Amino acid sequence: MLRFTMIYKLLFQSIMVICIYVLTMSTNVNADFKTNFFDTLKTKYGSFPESLRIEMREQSRSMFYFAYDSYMKYAFPLDELNPVNCSGRGPDYDNPANININDVLGDYCLTLVDSLDTLAILGNASEFQHAVAQVIKHVDFNKDNIIQVFEANIRILGALLSAHLMIVDTEQPFGSLQPDWYDNQLLHLANDLASRLLPAFQNTTTGLPVPRVMIN
Repeated sequence: MLRFTMIYKLLFQSIMVICIYVLTMSTNVNADFKTNFFDTLKTKYGSFPESLRIEMREQSRSMFYFAYDSYMKYAFPLDELNPVNCSGRGPDYDNPANININDVLGDYCLTLVDSLDTLAILGNASEFQHAVAQVIKHVDFNKDNIIQVFEANIRILGALLSAHLMIVDTEQPFGSLQPDWYDNQLLHLANDLASRLLPAFQNTTTGLPVPRVMIN
């Protein structure tokens, strides 16, 4: 249900962008209508006052930690927290055809890996370093799991690479993130996963990558 809600939201946003573009480019639309339309958008969706920006920032921080702490307490090292029964959830091994679950979950601490960059951006260097240590300890891609290539690319491969880059960045814009013991382990994990995803892009009948691949 959540996935369909997100699709509908993206579709609505896309339609809005197209409509705004048409209104902007069209010479047949009344000028006063254009002015009123864009003034309404600016009033409703324009920049926040500083006080509201800070309030929204703190609410976002609180919401993230509520989700992250709950995952670490009730679900780690499984992929995600099942909010209904407050327990961890991984691939549905009993029903391989359940792609609603198996496309996303691959038994690789998905939520933790997916949270690394957020911890860094929030400035929580200590928890970031702890999370990196847990990823290195628990994440292993040598599994007989069929995973969705797109999901693995954006949520696992992308997260590992971005976390590694933030660690080795000499300017350290998010604070001192690099643990003394770090030796490119996230980069090695990313390379391992990328190698396992490569068959999805090779010698396909259409020239397009296949949607799923066995990662063992």
